[in-house]
Amino acid sequence: SIIAGFNLNSKDDVNIETFFGAGDNIYVSENNMYIVSANYKNYWIATDSTIIKFKLQNAKITAVAEGKVKGYVNNQFSIDEYNGNLRIATTIYESDIWNYEYESKYSTRLTIFNENLEKIGEIENLVEDEKIYAVRFIGKVGYIVTFEEIDPLWVIDLSDPSNPVVKGALEIPGYSSYLHPYDENHIIGIGYNVKDNGYGGYMNDSIKVSMFDVTNLENPKELFNISMDKNAISDITYEHKALFFNKKENLIGFPFYKYNRRGNEVGLILYRIDLENNKFEEIKDLTEITNYGRAQRAIYIGDSIYTLYINKIVKYDIVNFEKTKELELDY
Repeated sequence: SIIAGFNLNSKDDVNIETFFGAGDNIYVSENNMYIVSANYKNYWIATDSTIIKFKLQNAKITAVAEGKVKGYVNNQFSIDEYNGNLRIATTIYESDIWNYEYESKYSTRLTIFNENLEKIGEIENLVEDEKIYAVRFIGKVGYIVTFEEIDPLWVIDLSDPSNPVVKGALEIPGYSSYLHPYDENHIIGIGYNVKDNGYGGYMNDSIKVSMFDVTNLENPKELFNISMDKNAISDITYEHKALFFNKKENLIGFPFYKYNRRGNEVGLILYRIDLENNKFEEIKDLTEITNYGRAQRAIYIGDSIYTLYINKIVKYDIVNFEKTKELELDY
């Protein structure tokens, strides 16, 4: 791993540090960097993960601590630093062959380390036979989504790092693969509805967006949700950078792609968040039918929305959603 630190306000030389080994996920706080690397018993079973902590100060990088946690992390949202402590949520996968029969099981764990990466708190087995699909740490509270047949949203009180406590759980069909904070009492989940695959299991159906009320940690609720057409796909299900979110205008959305007999429907699916009437109001004006190109990202600057395609950039007014300009790109 090569880590470089440099001062944007000066012409000082770049500080470069090289460390043996690499990582699967990286989490960076204001003063520290954590590199997490899964360790495999064989080519496909991760038994535990190594955590390396680096101190970042004045463009200098210093390795300061190392620790291990059982299982593997889902992504960088499974890692968080708060008041000097590291919180990390992991899925543990165990498998064995006994009498020529293959057995496997999942379990989940939340571990809290101090600044020296010494374990100080843990929920050893949050739930069995499910794996983690989404995590979000917000201050003294952690939210974890696990899934096998239904979607439990676990709400965890982290105010005492030595004694994390599950306060509540919400079970609904489907699951969220990404959690996004809306305000101190609400969190948005984006993922899938699921359906029976005909073989005793489940498969993804349509993309689903849910609004959760977490005012009462012991009684989280799904206030409302909206589902997309079953043929629609979007990068948001595995890439959080595809999210479009404007709190001021209460807008949330993401680029999508949907097969249509007349061509492919592409663009930005956009919803207005209406907490007063408990609904996502769909705004349909930011799409088009085409046989080429695909929207990849959407951003806002001032009073304009920009939908970024492979071959062009389209600009819309953020108030009335009218197209104001289009720029073709060479690619």
